[in-house]
Amino acid sequence: MNDWINFLNELEIARKRLSITHHTPWYRGLNDSNHELIPKLFRKPKKDHRRIEREIYHRFLYVLSLEDQNYVERNMSWHIIVKMQHHGTPTRLLDWTDSFAVALFFALQSDDHEPESPCIWVANPYLLSAKAKKNDDKWLEALHLSPEYDYYRCFVAQEEAEWPFESPLPFLPPTPTARIIAQRGFFTVHGLDDRPLEVQCPKHVIKLNIPRTVWEDARKFLELAGCDRQSLFPDIGGFSVDVQKTYLD
Repeated sequence: MNDWINFLNELEIARKRLSITHHTPWYRGLNDSNHELIPKLFRKPKKDHRRIEREIYHRFLYVLSLEDQNYVERNMSWHIIVKMQHHGTPTRLLDWTDSFAVALFFALQSDDHEPESPCIWVANPYLLSAKAKKNDDKWLEALHLSPEYDYYRCFVAQEEAEWPFESPLPFLPPTPTARIIAQRGFFTVHGLDDRPLEVQCPKHVIKLNIPRTVWEDARKFLELAGCDRQSLFPDIGGFSVDVQKTYLD
């Protein structure tokens, strides 16, 4: 039995340990296993994250208004923060996918060198949801449909956050973009506790390191699955990067 098969067996064991039987787990692929499950907004310690979050949000609104004066009027705050995340702006969101292949691609992806120590995090979003709510409700929230959970009102408009959840809450993306659809993307939003997700919820996530002996077979799997940059970034930004790599690098 080769190392690739062993790795897939470890994945199946992780799914069972997380009590994932009927539903698909969420995955997050990282090219460095030392990276924590913590949003960009909280990666610098001893920062005034609340002030920074409010300033970034308002500055982003200004940039949006320069591109499209009516964008803010047409969209709710959850659409805006997801757009911020899409463009790499620091937010309290973490990206996830329910596709193992997509997570594997991002774990092995590196623009100018081989990945350091790639890994895939496996999560049970339903248990994460119940933990955040502190009850048995495992339903994944569509936060953009709940006025009481409005991102702007809870995190930006007030001096103190009025968010009811302490630990990270999984949620369904509002109005999925072409990229979110292609990457089968979902999100968790960090709440009142800014520690890494794996610290707050150690029973609901498992990290699988990807040994170097697996990389060749993993990349063959991705090629056969048609999982590449062109398929995962079906927009202008993805096109531009693909052109650069194809013709100029």
